[in-house]
Amino acid sequence: MADKWSSCFLRWPEASADMINFSNSLMELMVALSVGYFTYDLLDLLYYKGFQSSWSLVLHHVVIMGSFSIALCTHKYIGYAICALIGEVNSIFLHARQLMLMMNYSKSCSTYKLNGVVNIVTFIIFRFGIMYHMSCWLYNHTPLIPPVLVGVASFGLLSMVIINIVLFYRLIQSDYLQVRNNDAKGNQDILSN
Repeated sequence: MADKWSSCFLRWPEASADMINFSNSLMELMVALSVGYFTYDLLDLLYYKGFQSSWSLVLHHVVIMGSFSIALCTHKYIGYAICALIGEVNSIFLHARQLMLMMNYSKSCSTYKLNGVVNIVTFIIFRFGIMYHMSCWLYNHTPLIPPVLVGVASFGLLSMVIINIVLFYRLIQSDYLQVRNNDAKGNQDILSN
């Protein structure tokens, strides 16, 4: 599904040109399915990990669900939501990393290291790059958007920036600054905290 999200703007360049009004049924379906996925994952997180140990993911999910729900209810900003979904390309490598840790891969093994490099590169491009693009777009289009929605979008972007900076810091710390210590401890992962 990440392929469809990232190729959305290639298929429909109008979506990139008009992220407020342009949408079609496939784009709306992708956003609706994402709300469903994030809802399920939020309930799963709360049930199995609780709020204390996963507050950043809970906040991430709530912000995304709220923002995407506004887009679905108004039938506007679907292109903006699709743009946000492009950031999920990096989730492939974050999840692969988590699976490797669950399978007790050593952080010094070549597969883990390769995934780690791709993870960092895609994090910078697909998370930070997309958030930068979305921030610039929001700034340039503020006069066209109701003030309440500018506030919601600004809060959502600020939340995502903070969450992703914290996640990126934890990722760098876990995989590159404490590799020797974590291998000695049995691959404990600070990202799951």
